Amino acid sequence: MRIVFAMIIALSATQTFADEIWSEREICRAATKTYFWLKELPSNAPDEGVYMGFMSERQNYYTCRVDGDVADFLWVNKSFEKMRSQSTKFEINGSTLTVETDMKTENFTPG
Repeated sequence: MRIVFAMIIALSATQTFADEIWSEREICRAATKTYFWLKELPSNAPDEGVYMGFMSERQNYYTCRVDGDVADFLWVNKSFEKMRSQSTKFEINGSTLTVETDMKTENFTPG
């Protein structure tokens, strides 16, 4: 019983550590870079409701929110159509954030 309790505490502490390192905004920032093939992490931009806003170095505006283990994106394409993607998954293992799209996987570390 003590071993199970100790394991639960250790897992809880690990998740808390990961949550402190990777806020939802930082997860979305990394996911935006990966999904949209940006060269640099995007900067903060005005949020839209529950979606966090990001701006690329080319001044393209994207919004994202975390939904479980998925980055949920909303954006307007060059034809002014509203687009949505919920296919980008992420995983936190220790201090490493892994973002996976159907075309690319990227690892991020804090700092």
